[in-house]
Amino acid sequence: MAPFSKPETVLKQAESLISVGQTHAALQSLSEMFSSKRFRSTPVTSLEPILIRFMELCVELRKGRTAKEGLMQFKNLAQNTNVGSIEVVVEKFIEMAEGKVREGKEKVVAAAAAAMEDVDDLEAPSTPESILLSSVSVSTSSTGSDRTSRALITPSLKFLWESYRTSLETLKNNSRLEMIYQSVAQKAFTFCLVNGRKTEFRRLCETLRVHLANVGKYYAQNSMKGEREQGGHHQINLGDPETLQRHLDTRFAQLNVSVELELWQEAFRSIEDIHNLLTMASSMPSTATTATTTAPTTTTTTTSSSSTLTIKSTMMANYYEKLSQVFLMSGNALYHAAAWAKYYDLVTYAGANASAVENREVLAGKVIVSALAVPVGKTTTTGGGGVHSRLSALLNLPSPAANAHAHSHSTTTTTTTTSTNAVPPPTRSDLLSSALERDVLRLAPETVKKLYEALQVDFDPLELCVRVGPLLRELELGKEGEGEKPSPYAPYLPLLHQSLLSRLLTHLSEVYSSIKIDFLLDLVAPLTSSSTLFTPASIESYIMACARKGDVDLRIDHAERGIVFVDEPFSFRLRLLRLQGYRPVQASATDLVRTRLSKVAECLEGALGVLEGKVSDSVSPQSQIQTLLASLPAYRKKLLLHQSITARRRQLQQELNARAQAQSLTMQAEAMRRAKEQARLLSLVEAREREAARRKAELEQIRRTEAEKYAKGLLEGGMSTLLKGMGKEGREAVEKLTSTTDPLDTSSIIKMQVLALEKDKSLRTSRLKTISKRMDHLERAYRVEEIPLLERDREEQMRGDREGWEVRGKEVKEEGKKMWEEGIKERERLGRMRGDWEDRKSTLLKRKGEEFALRREKAQKKIESEKAKRLAEYISKQNELALEREERERVEREERERVEREKEEKEREEREKKEKEEKERDERRKEREREREKDIQQSRMRLEREEEAERRRSERAKEKKSSTLGASSEQATRTGTG
Repeated sequence: MAPFSKPETVLKQAESLISVGQTHAALQSLSEMFSSKRFRSTPVTSLEPILIRFMELCVELRKGRTAKEGLMQFKNLAQNTNVGSIEVVVEKFIEMAEGKVREGKEKVVAAAAAAMEDVDDLEAPSTPESILLSSVSVSTSSTGSDRTSRALITPSLKFLWESYRTSLETLKNNSRLEMIYQSVAQKAFTFCLVNGRKTEFRRLCETLRVHLANVGKYYAQNSMKGEREQGGHHQINLGDPETLQRHLDTRFAQLNVSVELELWQEAFRSIEDIHNLLTMASSMPSTATTATTTAPTTTTTTTSSSSTLTIKSTMMANYYEKLSQVFLMSGNALYHAAAWAKYYDLVTYAGANASAVENREVLAGKVIVSALAVPVGKTTTTGGGGVHSRLSALLNLPSPAANAHAHSHSTTTTTTTTSTNAVPPPTRSDLLSSALERDVLRLAPETVKKLYEALQVDFDPLELCVRVGPLLRELELGKEGEGEKPSPYAPYLPLLHQSLLSRLLTHLSEVYSSIKIDFLLDLVAPLTSSSTLFTPASIESYIMACARKGDVDLRIDHAERGIVFVDEPFSFRLRLLRLQGYRPVQASATDLVRTRLSKVAECLEGALGVLEGKVSDSVSPQSQIQTLLASLPAYRKKLLLHQSITARRRQLQQELNARAQAQSLTMQAEAMRRAKEQARLLSLVEAREREAARRKAELEQIRRTEAEKYAKGLLEGGMSTLLKGMGKEGREAVEKLTSTTDPLDTSSIIKMQVLALEKDKSLRTSRLKTISKRMDHLERAYRVEEIPLLERDREEQMRGDREGWEVRGKEVKEEGKKMWEEGIKERERLGRMRGDWEDRKSTLLKRKGEEFALRREKAQKKIESEKAKRLAEYISKQNELALEREERERVEREERERVEREKEEKEREEREKKEKEEKERDERRKEREREREKDIQQSRMRLEREEEAERRRSERAKEKKSSTLGASSEQATRTGTG
């Protein structure tokens, strides 16, 4: 590994390599810096210009993997200290890659313009050659343009796509880099939309889904460990409203681009992404969230302790509009109508400007028409499967409040159940009744009102198609004056035709027990002009489909060419139609059965009341009420106990059944597994034995084939003659080689061949010795005899050569003289036209000289213009380099100034610290001196006091002694006197 250098030195070294054209070496020198151990200790501000230059080289050389490694290293270094530098580097990287794509497109345009300039004369007459070339170029022009685009644009597009992927992989799952991550994702969406890259768009959406799934997975893992943001992971929290809003903006941009690219499956998955994102965010317990949804649904609000997330009405309107488009393209008329009703609610009741989105009258008309376009019988109320629950959940965005409440009660729930999962799927009758309640029909166009009355209100099966036919044609053509603008109701016409036919069959089944097929064709005749749906074959196919699904109970009698309507008393169809809001005009067999049973029940109840009334006439009503009230708690308790026991028994029985079934399935699976394992082992052993036998037979066959080929080659090569010449053994060997019954052995054949070759070699050697000796003597005799003959032949050749040379010399002289005379005559004849030749020569030289001068002048002008252009480019490049150099010098100067300021600040702090320490030491020294003086003074005073006390003691002792001496002297005096 090379020693670590300063960032400025590395950058200067790279610039010097670039200036001499060594861009790969410059990139390598910058890459080596990232592998150094001291790379992490380098300031981020010093590395930023190096990273930008590194990215420029990667873009220029299209080194995507190298750029990714550099970005990852820089992100790991700067994500904890300076996120802005990462954003600058990534934005510069994307900007340079996009610039390369723009340059490629400009080159393609310039190449096309240059191809047009190659045409010398636009008014020149066509020649057979030009016509032939033009006919060939027409078929190859598109191929040539595509080839030019692939050569100039495709590499840049590939690198730009790789740049987007690299940036997203570098910035993913980091809360500090979330904003630049979402920005790059939306730029990638724009790239796919502008360039029509559908495959790359699908991969981009899948990448974003994987990143979002990792967010939820890592969040759950860290929450279990209590490490939500430890160790510098910067985990993304979707419970944060701002983070969730950014993710929603990106997903809505993804949805818009998928619709623009007409990727309907990807659009549906994008809608699921939005729903799952809200579900994931609402399921995270890190932030106490509440959600409010006004009726009708206008705004979804998620509030936390710090901030509030609000999903705007325009965003929700866009969501439901795109959802309705997806359902319409998939042919799901029911959910399309439900999504369009949601869209209408948001546009009309959420305070949005309806005229800016779409004409309110047309919008209301589309709500009614989309509901009418749902065929009768296609309902989801009887299903309740996973698909319908999933689609219904997409129509109702999740409520974070419900999930937050669920988290507060149970933290061990592994799956999130949104509040919308309990919402029943929509039905045709619910959509129409909801539209009527919101007064949508009043705002709809007059044509839509008439269509609603004909299909839902009036009962006239014989005139139904006559009334509806003109209305459908009017909806298909649209309003007058719209020109070529398509009608907004045109996509619903095929669905309206199916709904109309199902309605007609339902009405006819109430009036007739059987009809002719021709009669039905006459009824739908007014509709044949607007659509090709109502042909005999299509009508029969649709009728059978309705009968198969149970929408209409009928049979087709092909012998009589009639349709027989079946009215079964216990049919499920009528109950299905009642659930959809359809009311028949007369009682059917089912109604009669149900009515008769109801009447019988009413009669029995009346009779029972009469009988009980006679028995209990003596009991007053008040006493009966008191008795009932007194027994009510016991009865309620008994009823609750019975319900709990029944539920417990049912639960236990279900558990036992499930356990037994699971055990049975487990045993069956184990038995099947053992049988399969035994069969597999047996087949494996048999296969191994067969394989060994096959290999042995193949080896034997190969050896036999090789021996036969070898023997055949020996016989064809003349080896049989050699073997026959060896005597009895040789003849036996030849018979063995030519035999077809005895097996051949390659080793014995080779041994026979070696013996034959050795025998042949010895014979040939002896023969060669004899022949060489004979040829030697014969050659010597030939040379002795040919010496006089050679001398005589040499003399004859010399004489003949001399005679021939003399004859040829005479002929050459005569031919030269003749040619000279003819040349003189030719010069005299051509000399008469020399003047004309000189004039023609001068004229041609003058004209060619003028043309040459003109071309040279044009070339000189072009050279001067190109030189000026190159000079301008060089000057601009030098200016850019100067600006970059000034910028680098400015950054270096600022860095030096910063370092100097830090150094001065550090020195000043150290100096102040030293002064402070000196001052503290002086104060401590003075304090110690004061304490020392104080101690000295106290010692002096103590000595003085001790001296004073000693002096006083000595004085008292002297006084005492003197008094003692005085007393003794007085006593002695008294004694002497006595």
